[in-house]
Amino acid sequence: MPKEPEPDPLESVAANIIRNRRRLGLTQAALAERAEMEVRQVQRVESGRIDVGIVTLVLLAKALKVAPGRLLLPAHFLRPGPGRPKTKKASRARHSAGS
Repeated sequence: MPKEPEPDPLESVAANIIRNRRRLGLTQAALAERAEMEVRQVQRVESGRIDVGIVTLVLLAKALKVAPGRLLLPAHFLRPGPGRPKTKKASRARHSAGS
């Protein structure tokens, strides 16, 4: 059975940051504020296309309440579809409208 290829390290970091941010229920803006960085920088890191420096990695890990090494673990990156993500609030409104 062929072995699945290791994910790209930058995409792994991005996937781990996104997963941990969502686990805490944080927006990109809230994470940026906690990490004392610009929202745009968080967006760029989460895109999986930029190399993250050690200082940035440590700041993000601290803001996410995880050890920096946790952000380096292999993880698969799912690229978001076009448009804004659906929110839980919008989804609930749709379901209650049909009741």
